[in-house]
Amino acid sequence: MPDTSDSAFTPTTLPDPTDYTCPFSDHIFATKHGVDLRLRLWPSPVNSPSPWLLWSHGGAFLFGMHEEVTPWVVPLLLRRGIHVVSFSYRFAPQASLEDIIDDANDAYAWCRAHLPTFLGTTVALDSYAVAGDSAGGTIAGLLAQTLTPPPRAFLANHALLDLADPFFRTRGDNVELSGEFDEAEVIAAAQDNDPAHAIITCPSPGRIGFGQGALRRAFHSLTLVVGRRQHLQGDVFTLLNRGNWIDAVLRGGSNEEKHVYAERHSPLRLLGGRGSDGVNGVATNGVNGHGEGNGTRSRYPHPPTYFLHGEADAIVPVEQSRDMAKRLRELGVPVGEYYEPGAGHVFDQRFSNRRVKGYDECCSAAVDFLEVYLRQ
Repeated sequence: MPDTSDSAFTPTTLPDPTDYTCPFSDHIFATKHGVDLRLRLWPSPVNSPSPWLLWSHGGAFLFGMHEEVTPWVVPLLLRRGIHVVSFSYRFAPQASLEDIIDDANDAYAWCRAHLPTFLGTTVALDSYAVAGDSAGGTIAGLLAQTLTPPPRAFLANHALLDLADPFFRTRGDNVELSGEFDEAEVIAAAQDNDPAHAIITCPSPGRIGFGQGALRRAFHSLTLVVGRRQHLQGDVFTLLNRGNWIDAVLRGGSNEEKHVYAERHSPLRLLGGRGSDGVNGVATNGVNGHGEGNGTRSRYPHPPTYFLHGEADAIVPVEQSRDMAKRLRELGVPVGEYYEPGAGHVFDQRFSNRRVKGYDECCSAAVDFLEVYLRQ
């Protein structure tokens, strides 16, 4: 049975470097407080205007690498004639969720301005989708409701769609710190909000021990850094995960203020799901800024959305995907769903190639759905 424990949050093996051989180019799309924000572009080998997908990586807003995309995503999309862009963003606690979304918006703006330079006539700028896994699904879900022109589709990959879910107040891990740092230093780092101290790369706790050299080779990166700061960030995550790690990206002093902030930055709540009014968050025009009169060509009040989720996910409850799918249907939005029985968080990491059992039912079906709307 797939792992449904919290250890499934972070893969503990490295991919074969040959899994990441698709041609790509790396770019800096912004610099903030001295921190370079980077993205990676994988062009599809096409000869005519083709769609593209903007990917937001996961990692609890505290770790992750934009060079690492869920294994099946890039190869499958490139074969289907869809370009892929994956971007970095600043991590908590130095960055709030608003800061992270600001980084995501800057990545999108860079793509609008520069993809024609690198892809020429092979990119159809308005034919794009947003996607993300776990916490990256929060980012993509907020972009789905705010970008102009709106994305044609949204892929929610075991996405965190409700930051205000009481589930996160009732769980926590009592895991020991690494022992590399005094606990006082870890506590101070967890309370450090100086934006100049932000980082954009931190391998998952299960992988950081492989070291910088092995990780650079695995993900073909000359800029990936694994140093003292990244190891400290790993302990920060461990410390915060003893309570509600989502608090790291929330702003507000009291629990009530943080709850309101969480509601206003949750894709599901912004749609009016789970009893919210759906009007007080980052979305500002109609349900999500896609209404008539704003110059967009959207036929729906929200991009058509495909949900992938493990039914036994111990990190992000599958009910979040089910509830958002239900709400979108109520709004008349096309929805696709794949829920893996008995599967935990990031279950689709196992689909490293097309020969893995279940690949077509999970991965191919998701891209089939995206293509319907990307190619309209």
